[in-house]
Amino acid sequence: PPHPSAHAPPPPHPHCSVPHPPHPSAHAPPPPHPQVAEALTKGGSINGCRPDAECVISLDLRNNFPLRSANVLAKVLTQLPALRSLNCSGCLSLQGLPPLIADLSPTLTELDLHGCGSMAYLPEAITALTTLTTLSLGSGLKALPPDLGRLASLRVLHAANLCVLERLPPTFAHLTSLEEAHLSGWSSLRELPDDLFGLPRLRLLALGCRPQRAPLTALPATIGRLAPTLEVG
Repeated sequence: PPHPSAHAPPPPHPHCSVPHPPHPSAHAPPPPHPQVAEALTKGGSINGCRPDAECVISLDLRNNFPLRSANVLAKVLTQLPALRSLNCSGCLSLQGLPPLIADLSPTLTELDLHGCGSMAYLPEAITALTTLTTLSLGSGLKALPPDLGRLASLRVLHAANLCVLERLPPTFAHLTSLEEAHLSGWSSLRELPDDLFGLPRLRLLALGCRPQRAPLTALPATIGRLAPTLEVG
């Protein structure tokens, strides 16, 4: 009688292996970075990056020279409702911010416009950013919003070399959370707001590096209320 294994299938070749079913997550895309995502960098497109909008809390557009129109920036910002930090420093061609910047008021805490030399004015809508804690401005500005004092959470202001401005907005003294004001190089500055030195948390006021083109005509009456921890230079 034939051996019981006579018709059995041959054993597999020693170099062959039966493929295992793929793990459910084997081809799944990696999760988005939980903290920081970058888009529209160096002429790229946010659509090309396709980030999860709810995860994007930081948008880095530094030195994006092609970025010129506020309308283009608006199309990007409308896709990022959770944005906390917007860095446009070095965007030499950017001419302004879109009015819908105000829509970021529930989340935006940092805005960097340093080096935006083509930006002459800020939209009044910027004063709606009541959660903003750090603001850096370019030296090409010809005016500041009259209601700048509405930025109730602002702690640090970098606004050096605004050479054409003769005075700060009167509402500047309403920035009760302000701790540092970097205003060096204001060569046309003639007067300071009356209540400037009454700001309760102000500990650094930089007014130096001023070419003597326009000396200050008077100091605020509140100079007698200088806090002992306030550094003025």
